[in-house]
Amino acid sequence: MGDMTVWQDTVTLAACRQMLLDHGCDQAFLKFLKPNNNSKNQIYVGPDFSEVPSIPAGTFTEHVGTSKKLGGIKVPIYRAPVDWTWVTPEGRSPASHAQLIYYPQYPEVRLSGLLLHSRHAPSEFMNIHKRGKEPGRILIFGVQGKKLFGVMVSGQSPAAAELRKQNRDATELLIPYELKKTRPLPQGRDLLLAELRRIHESGWVNSSQLQKDGSMNPCEGPRCGGHTLEAQLGILANGRAEPDFAGWEIKQHSVVEWGRSPKSPVTLMTPEPNIGEYKTQGMIWFVRRYGHLAKNPNPKKPGGMHFSGQHKVSGSPAKSTGLRMEIIGYEPGMKVPELDAMIALVNSAGEIAAGWSFSGLVEHWQRKHAQAAYLSSKKRVDAQFGDQFAYDSKVKLGTGTDFFKFLDALARQDVFLDPGGSAWPTTDGSWEKHARSQFRIRHRRLGSLYEKYEEVDLLSV
Repeated sequence: MGDMTVWQDTVTLAACRQMLLDHGCDQAFLKFLKPNNNSKNQIYVGPDFSEVPSIPAGTFTEHVGTSKKLGGIKVPIYRAPVDWTWVTPEGRSPASHAQLIYYPQYPEVRLSGLLLHSRHAPSEFMNIHKRGKEPGRILIFGVQGKKLFGVMVSGQSPAAAELRKQNRDATELLIPYELKKTRPLPQGRDLLLAELRRIHESGWVNSSQLQKDGSMNPCEGPRCGGHTLEAQLGILANGRAEPDFAGWEIKQHSVVEWGRSPKSPVTLMTPEPNIGEYKTQGMIWFVRRYGHLAKNPNPKKPGGMHFSGQHKVSGSPAKSTGLRMEIIGYEPGMKVPELDAMIALVNSAGEIAAGWSFSGLVEHWQRKHAQAAYLSSKKRVDAQFGDQFAYDSKVKLGTGTDFFKFLDALARQDVFLDPGGSAWPTTDGSWEKHARSQFRIRHRRLGSLYEKYEEVDLLSV
């Protein structure tokens, strides 16, 4: 431990960066630790999972919380394992009990279990009776696929001094860091707006996708407006589920004329039901029981059935399925949901036909960002270059969302279930299926998901 302590007091930033690169990490994050970030209080990473969408985690499970601050009421907390390994000069040291914990009663998300049964974990710098309250400590961790690799440096190390110099406005949240460069990844609204203005002023750009080697490939298909915007921002094709730039989620939508709202709603997340008949009987049974024959039959799929139609939280069932949508165990204004809370589709007999546990929804919500940019595009076909796209001079920015805003918007009918599942018989007598459970919101109601939602003219910034 003595040699390790000396290393953490003297390590350089270049050495830390190289260790993470050697372990295959392609991105990294910084956490400037406060005195209460230690083994007793855990490490605070944000108020909601939308603040930490880039931390890969396993399946979320619901547990009974032990907090006594709500008068003995049993409240849920949500846990998900993370694949964490400490990187040290002595080699790798896995932390098999590492996990993310979401405490909805506060609300906050914390990293926990980083020391237990990890031989070379930096216990000295997490123990409150040693150096666990020392100011200036910095946790650096890299991401390689679904694995996390962590390095801890002390406040007096050259690495910490350099990081403080690079991040004068460090917050309690995670800060993205570019491993392959000697500077931190630029962050902030100003950078985002400057890049979007540059793209707007570029005019019509060829439909394209950015490849890993830096080349641009032509893009064909219905999603090329988004892929082309990502390419212009330097985002690789086939990347993460929600492309982001400098910490902002980027959403693009096509319009015929600038200033018009798009007809298609925004898809927020697509979790499959994990409760009810959908789970016990299977999706094909469910679609055949509650679905309907296709209005425009596909000749290649005769006899195909669809489960579709908007389902909103209300007292009346959807006409297309006969199912009523309910939120069970939560009402707007509640500090915490009840145990086993869910969103459910209920049939005429009062049975749960399909349901989504809050733990399952939290898992999908983790991919949502706390701040998002919504930008319109137009398309044309050029005689020489083929498909081209142009991007609007106005962008809408939403900041400060959380899981409870999603639930409240669902209760107000701003958010709705808009499924697109189908099942069809095959020539051998079996059935095939296509699952698609979408929670969506109309563009004009997006503001209900955020603390602040504004339109910005890129030409005035």
